Amino acid sequence: MEMQLMSNKYEKVPFSYFMVNRRLNILAVSKRTHNEFDEAFNFIDIVGIGSKKKAASFILDTPSISRIELNMKTKSKPLCLFDIYIQYENKDTIHIFCVNKEESLEPVYQAMKNLELDLMKANQSLLEKNAQLEKSLKEMKELAVQNHHVRSFKEIAASISSDISSPLTSIKGFFNQVKPHLIDPGEKTLSFEALNRANNELYEYLFDERPPIMAKRKVLLSQLLDETAMIAKREALNFGCEVHYQANLKNPVLFVDNRKITQVLLNIVRNAMESFMGTVGCKGKIEIFTTLKRESIEIIVDDNGCGIEEEIMEKLFIPFSTNKTSGKGLGLAVSMEILKNHEGKIEVTSKSRLGTRVKLVLPYVELY
Repeated sequence: MEMQLMSNKYEKVPFSYFMVNRRLNILAVSKRTHNEFDEAFNFIDIVGIGSKKKAASFILDTPSISRIELNMKTKSKPLCLFDIYIQYENKDTIHIFCVNKEESLEPVYQAMKNLELDLMKANQSLLEKNAQLEKSLKEMKELAVQNHHVRSFKEIAASISSDISSPLTSIKGFFNQVKPHLIDPGEKTLSFEALNRANNELYEYLFDERPPIMAKRKVLLSQLLDETAMIAKREALNFGCEVHYQANLKNPVLFVDNRKITQVLLNIVRNAMESFMGTVGCKGKIEIFTTLKRESIEIIVDDNGCGIEEEIMEKLFIPFSTNKTSGKGLGLAVSMEILKNHEGKIEVTSKSRLGTRVKLVLPYVELY
């Protein structure tokens, strides 16, 4: 099976790119890959003999937060040293970026500049579609508040956003990984402002506002929270705050849609991060911990942010009730709906200027 060329998405990348499945079978590659490597069915086929086991272990077992050096077989050399970075798109698809350490990094800098220009154009299109969505949401706001029902809004958002989905998260994840390892960047500063804005919009419309289709399976609580805490700690750097996660000694098994519950947790943590924007002279701190009950697990998110005013607390789970300058006020309403679909619940307690506690209660099926 020949390597399939990945059209458009990665054609400007000046280094080799592979999309593989969990068996490391190659699904697609960039144009540069065809020039640098011979045709192969499996990614391991182009890895040097002494590095095959190391490569498989790194790609399949390591979270995409680091890099590895591998000897690989190119068209011009039997062994050539590469920096390898990985980015997971979902449980079945992995992106692999291969940077030749023996070549100049100038093409990488140029590619980043070109990428940012492309993302700015994509972001402009996203803003135009956002305006279209805003108009539809305003027209239906009164009906939604009366009926406490957000499904119709999520369907509208999903239909508008379905044609703008792109691999922004994968691209951003890779460049954030490779940036610290670039040699002497000097004045070659790189900005991800357009990408961050686009990702924030995509998060709201592709996640918060889609109809709740549940794909439940058994998941260890530690697996769910470890992944959430890792993402949250990275995002906390942008808010100048800290995220602390304390694991429970006992590890219950939940029957949940892992992606949906992770979405709820990240939404709550992001709300906590934003609460620090209203505080002065306070070191932002978010604590995530769990309490095991007889038939349920409580996941608790504490913050020492600005808290929630009483009048906002009364409308906390009503769609479009928000004091944010941006956002639609749908995050907690959707979160509550997701928890209900898991026979769980969400509780919020807060004191103005003292912080907020959000408690998620979920049933578990067995205990380790």
